[in-house]
Amino acid sequence: LIMIAPTLPLGLEIKIQEKLVSRPYTDMTLRMLDAFGAGSKFNENIIYISPQIINNQGLTIESDWSAASYYYSILALSDSGKISLKGLQKNSWQGDSILSEMMEIFGIKTQFIENGISIEKTGAPPRKFEADFEDCPDLAQTIAVICGGLGIEAYFTGLSTLKIKETDRIAALQNELKKVGVTFEDMGNDRYKLTGKATFEETPSFATYKDHRMAMAFAPLGLLHPIRIQEPDVVVKSYGKFWEKGEAFVDVNQFKK
Repeated sequence: LIMIAPTLPLGLEIKIQEKLVSRPYTDMTLRMLDAFGAGSKFNENIIYISPQIINNQGLTIESDWSAASYYYSILALSDSGKISLKGLQKNSWQGDSILSEMMEIFGIKTQFIENGISIEKTGAPPRKFEADFEDCPDLAQTIAVICGGLGIEAYFTGLSTLKIKETDRIAALQNELKKVGVTFEDMGNDRYKLTGKATFEETPSFATYKDHRMAMAFAPLGLLHPIRIQEPDVVVKSYGKFWEKGEAFVDVNQFKK
């Protein structure tokens, strides 16, 4: 609605009736319009965009920080390693760019270089982790799997939208983490506790529930033990070449595990 608003004869007024979750996506869309010369007003719970002429100009689309999370996960689950990713910016519009700060807790250092980032495992993971994912819910599955793989006691809040994504991601995480002995417990009041460390008595087969992020979040566990991902082509929704690019970005031989 925000993107088409400048083209409407009377513009558009959007009133947010309840708490706005994942606000960075709204802010990113408004900033994109501004880059094309279309101004907006966002006061309290009302967004107003007047009818305007959109400038005919180019815009470089940044790479996806959500997708980058899976490479951070690869490093987090490894003893050592270094990966370079192209197209990510320090002053990003994306809410998921908080990932670079969040992963410092797991011993992953991010260096912004020309046309991208270089990430390296330089420290040890924490014994305990806690974060609010209200502004970055697409990172929750990745972080949950990292914590389960490393045996980090973790507390998650801000997951109210996860039950109404491509699948009920809360239930999906609970079901699949349980296969390797990890518990993702609902403590009430939108607070979840993760306990246990992944153990592999056999080759686990992880269901994806037609959810691209389930496939990509669980894939790095393959560094710890052979695994199977059911319906791996589900990644086509957001990252069709995920399996191919993973091999291109990552030299598996550099990881001691």
